[in-house]
Amino acid sequence: MDTNASVSLLKEDLAGRIRVPAAKRLQILEEFDRSGMSGLAFAALVGVKYQTFASWRRRRSEPPNDHNQGTPSTRFVEVAAPQSHPALELELPGQVRLRISESTQLPLVVELLRQLHAC
Repeated sequence: MDTNASVSLLKEDLAGRIRVPAAKRLQILEEFDRSGMSGLAFAALVGVKYQTFASWRRRRSEPPNDHNQGTPSTRFVEVAAPQSHPALELELPGQVRLRISESTQLPLVVELLRQLHAC
């Protein structure tokens, strides 16, 4: 298979970052799907750092969020709480909100976020 025919090498900026338009990323990912190569080998073939290539693949497989930005994100929102009981609220993809009101809940929250990230 000649993947060089449909995927060209990409150039890096001075900081070593690759700036690739969304259409080009999609073309590269589609060629990868047809290639039968490992992600590491294919990223090297097209001149993209493996971490960048892996993030393209991950974003492509994630469902879009409510803000139509293409990838779900976790964001912090301000919570009105009594002074004696401050709380932290995390807004997760899918309109899920997680309220943390006690420091003893933090280990559970960390484990939950790890498990969600692994999905």
